[in-house]
Amino acid sequence: MELGAVLCTPRAPRCGDCPLATCCRAHAAGVAERYPERAPAPPPRRVVMAACVVSRAGRVLVVRAPEGARWWAGLWHFPFAEVEGTEAPAAAAARTAAAELGRRVPEGLPVMQLRHTVTRHQITLHVLGYRLVPGASGGARRC
Repeated sequence: MELGAVLCTPRAPRCGDCPLATCCRAHAAGVAERYPERAPAPPPRRVVMAACVVSRAGRVLVVRAPEGARWWAGLWHFPFAEVEGTEAPAAAAARTAAAELGRRVPEGLPVMQLRHTVTRHQITLHVLGYRLVPGASGGARRC
């Protein structure tokens, strides 16, 4: 049993149920609610991402992240990439669209920008839209 997760919690220690209460110095000193000490929270990490919404003939491209992916493992989503260094979000979106489609695409049209926090990551997501022309070998045109 993991005592720290079940009995010895900082907010409501259950010393009466603990098999180690007789040898616990915190219980004997009457300060059990101070332990275990929480580790300081890591500083937030700001992440800038760009996603591309690629549509063609009324259909939209979504991809599934591999199970071992860093972001949203196993989930379906629009193709996205982290913006690298001084790269513009539009360039990152074009890069990921080209990687998914296997061909170069022009920069898309900005659709929206949103912010979301996942654990300690503060994500700013730039969403760009691309509309592919059916049958055209030239690829994409702006939405």
